[in-house]
Amino acid sequence: MKRIQLTLLCLICLLGGAAVPAQAFWVWTPETNKWVNPKYAVKDTPKEQFEFAMGFFEAKDYKEAIREFRKLLKNYPRSVEAPDAQFYIGKVFEAEGDLMGAFKHYQKVVDRYPFSERSGDIVQQQYDIAVKMLEGEQQRGMLKEIISGSGPDYDVIEVFRTVIKNAPYGPLAAVSQYKIGLYLMEKGMYPDARDEFEKVINDYPSSEWVKAAQYQIAVADSKRSVDAEY
Repeated sequence: MKRIQLTLLCLICLLGGAAVPAQAFWVWTPETNKWVNPKYAVKDTPKEQFEFAMGFFEAKDYKEAIREFRKLLKNYPRSVEAPDAQFYIGKVFEAEGDLMGAFKHYQKVVDRYPFSERSGDIVQQQYDIAVKMLEGEQQRGMLKEIISGSGPDYDVIEVFRTVIKNAPYGPLAAVSQYKIGLYLMEKGMYPDARDEFEKVINDYPSSEWVKAAQYQIAVADSKRSVDAEY
């Protein structure tokens, strides 16, 4: 009997001891009527939450950075910091080599926060992504897949077209239109490429890319005539 009592006493002590540290990680919040773990709770202000997330980003702890940026977007969707949080999610994807993922997250800033001061930065970031895709510089697996045709078709066109859509009169619009034509030339799609080069001439007549587009039209016509002979 004494042995049983001693065993029970030991169990009670063990359970009681285990409960103490567990309780220390949880706090009751009257606002939500819930127990919350401060480690995973959102900060009191969007500014604090953004700075907290940036700490992870700067330390290259991208998994935690995304978690904290998304926490800000969920809890403070209309804050001044929200567009920046979405922007840095795109930066994380780009840092990890997911160019298309980065492009889509950058675009969310434009779509959800059209008056954000990040708009100019985003157009440049998206253009740079398209150039990397066109040149086959993606670090994780793509290599020359897009130009060779073995990769995901037309992603690069989608990105360039989005650059044009986001800033149709911006400095990157004409060159983006020109590079769409180059991409199609590399794919051997000469009639389509010709159409895209004509858009450079018609839509951006004062652009420095007009002469290059005229030259590429001549090349495309030459390629088409050679193909027709065979």
